[in-house]
Amino acid sequence: MTDTIAEFLASRDFALERNVGCSGYRIDLAVRNPDNPAEFLLGIECDGSAYAAQKTTRDRDNLRTSVLHALGWHTYRAWSVDWAFDRRRAEENLLALIEKIRSTPLDPNPPIAPPPTEETPKVMPVAETPSMVRPENRKDYPIWSTTDDLPQESFYEIATRDRIREQMREIIRCEGPIYEQLLKKRVVKAWGFNRTGDHIQTVLNACLPTDSETSEIGDERVFWPCGQKASEYREYRVSADEASKRAMDEIPPEELANAMYEVLIDFNSCEQDTLYRETVKLFGFSAVTAKARRYLEFGTSALKQSSRI
Repeated sequence: MTDTIAEFLASRDFALERNVGCSGYRIDLAVRNPDNPAEFLLGIECDGSAYAAQKTTRDRDNLRTSVLHALGWHTYRAWSVDWAFDRRRAEENLLALIEKIRSTPLDPNPPIAPPPTEETPKVMPVAETPSMVRPENRKDYPIWSTTDDLPQESFYEIATRDRIREQMREIIRCEGPIYEQLLKKRVVKAWGFNRTGDHIQTVLNACLPTDSETSEIGDERVFWPCGQKASEYREYRVSADEASKRAMDEIPPEELANAMYEVLIDFNSCEQDTLYRETVKLFGFSAVTAKARRYLEFGTSALKQSSRI
């Protein structure tokens, strides 16, 4: 990513230096002040190996704040995911930051830059995002169960539909957000059926709660607990055992998005294949299948819509 940022800035006629040392910490790219090439205008830190080498996100941010700012640096955190998902906005944000710094009063003690040399490589960026702090939103996935006596012969009776509908509400409260297909699967299993025929599907469709919030994912629906907004949902849930493990097509996009966000913070990777591979690992899978990729793409869209990247 550093090369990409360097090339972009060089194409805008900014002079740069790479790996500038600063109290034991090296800045990936340092932008010279066009109005005074003897000074650095901005230090750019990319989320690569040097950044990842710090123990935690908090350690990295403290280092940046206490060391670099104390030495007079303006700093810019370049998140690779921003560059991957929205390059144009990344470019615009970085240029806007540089112009803002140029237009502010001069620092009385700006970082001094070494004389430029012909060997200085032409060098590139992605937009700064709000400080990314690792969310502690990983939860165990709960499984709804019932001890009620449920004779199969009564499942088809009209009088039983209120009972089935209430079971669905309980499942949504316990396991929501939950795909409609998984919601139905829980009911079918509770009533002791091994498979779902047309007659059973007719009953299930008639019993789906109409007072529950839903979101549309392609031609499928996700049911949400009362009061929970999809736009504000920040958890992702993993299986504690095989019984609670969901298939990829049973994990709502918002959960996948939240897991992706955590992967991006931990692994600092903009490669989509890496992002997808590490995300499925969180949910207990070892490979990204074609089917999984389709649902991961739903998750990517949800992450972009959440304005966190």
